[in-house]
Amino acid sequence: MDKLKTVTENFVKHSKAILGDNLVGVYLHGSAAMGCYNDEKSDIDLLVVIHNDMSDEEKCRYMDMVVELNTYAPTKGIELSIVKKSVCKPFVYPTPFELHFSVAHLEWYKSNPQDYVLKMNGTDKDLAAHITILYHRGVCLWGEEIPDVFEAVDENAYFDSIWYDIECAEEDILENPVYVILNLCRVLAFKKEKLILSKQEGGIWGMSHVPETYSSLIQQALNEYASVGTMELNEKEAVEYAKYMIAQINTMKIEKLAVHALYRLTELFEYNNVEQMISECTRDIQNGSIDIFVLYDKDILIGELHVMYVNDDENFAVRGKRAYLFAFRVRKDFQNKGYGTYLLKTVLALLKEDGYYEFTVGVEDDNSRAIHMYQALGFTELLLRKQEEYQGDAYEYNLYLKR
Repeated sequence: MDKLKTVTENFVKHSKAILGDNLVGVYLHGSAAMGCYNDEKSDIDLLVVIHNDMSDEEKCRYMDMVVELNTYAPTKGIELSIVKKSVCKPFVYPTPFELHFSVAHLEWYKSNPQDYVLKMNGTDKDLAAHITILYHRGVCLWGEEIPDVFEAVDENAYFDSIWYDIECAEEDILENPVYVILNLCRVLAFKKEKLILSKQEGGIWGMSHVPETYSSLIQQALNEYASVGTMELNEKEAVEYAKYMIAQINTMKIEKLAVHALYRLTELFEYNNVEQMISECTRDIQNGSIDIFVLYDKDILIGELHVMYVNDDENFAVRGKRAYLFAFRVRKDFQNKGYGTYLLKTVLALLKEDGYYEFTVGVEDDNSRAIHMYQALGFTELLLRKQEEYQGDAYEYNLYLKR
């Protein structure tokens, strides 16, 4: 915390000296303002507000000061943006900025300062997230009070800003796992509950709101973020987690299919007798013996998974204890992209919430992809081999149990 205090106090002092009457205020946001600052993992997030344009000469003087002060900062350094008061209230999105600095740009400034100050301006979607944190939880280090300078950022702009930061999570998670894992949690927390959280708070939220299968991954990220542990990344699990979280955050939704929409199942499977299927499913849904969970992207039906709660053969299902999963299908152009796993894991989590703790699936011998997926999820106990016929087609499969 001494580094934080030293840097921020000197930053304010030098900002006042360089900017003079043009300076509106200096504000702290990010982890340092949200109670989770860590010298080893955090940068110092600062926002400087001015009245009028800065000259190129002022920008160079300012950047020289920041680069010098950055040598006293923690490893991740200082990150700052300078914006005009006129874009803060009313808030403009994407937000124009006059100057920006982070350690990622340090060598550019050192090698060609004139080029840097000439080109380092424009608009930045990230500022909507920074100003949201600042408005709700930031610290005024010097100058006009926060409510006098800023207004609440529109929810759509804030979400677009934080979505922009994680939309490539599937690719980025292997390069920067801690940041991406925790950031996905805080974005999902806002999507579901409108919570404005730090990365650490997002991870804590995720531990109780994301399926248990990802708890270890999130906890490891939390531990490394707090410098109390080192992450041993399972790359396959990490990418799977990113796919799951992106689907949750995105337009995907999972719901129980209503009887009046049963005809839509023909979009995923070619039935020999559609009327028979609709009649049987209607009867079973209405008497409570099955549910059909479906995955949508907007109005596109992506996948289906049928769940049976009671069966004459208790190897398959026992109400309140064991559920049988069957008719698991994913639309062809969405296959091999993680959506099937997302649907299956979500349904398992929902069933667990309803008190089910054993699950069975039937898998045909030639469906190696499904066998591998089920085994990875714990369906490893072979109960029996079954032969049956449906609408004139014969099937032979193994019944596996997950406890």
